[in-house]
Amino acid sequence: DIPPMPVARSSHRAVVGADDRIYVIGGVTGPIAGGTIRNDVVVYDPTDMSNFAQDLRTVTRHRVFVDKFEQRADRLQADKRLYDMIQGGNIVHCNPPEIRQHLLNANVKLDQDDRMRILKRSTRIPVDLVVAMSMAVDRCMKWSFTSPF
Repeated sequence: DIPPMPVARSSHRAVVGADDRIYVIGGVTGPIAGGTIRNDVVVYDPTDMSNFAQDLRTVTRHRVFVDKFEQRADRLQADKRLYDMIQGGNIVHCNPPEIRQHLLNANVKLDQDDRMRILKRSTRIPVDLVVAMSMAVDRCMKWSFTSPF
């Protein structure tokens, strides 16, 4: 069994990261109208997935949707979108040190079509949180206009 989420939430998003772990991002605690907006990320390892969906459903009291994120074209688009949003000042966060460190560890690679890929500066340093943020921002932007369900 995996541990339950530390705080029950609704209206959150979940993505599968490049490391195959599941990142549950944000959400609301308490009633959706007037509840507390969460800005944290809960990470689950797929090797502990036997009861993940049931545990998540129990603590959120809602259906659980996990969306596999294609690591080629979708990822290039997501990484570019995140970069553009950061450069444009359209991302607001509380500057958590882990995400800041992963951002500092990241390089980008541009292709001939002005598409972008987030890469590690070195194989020894992580950028997983930036990649997860890229995928989460992409899905949140898409889901803002069309429902994934």
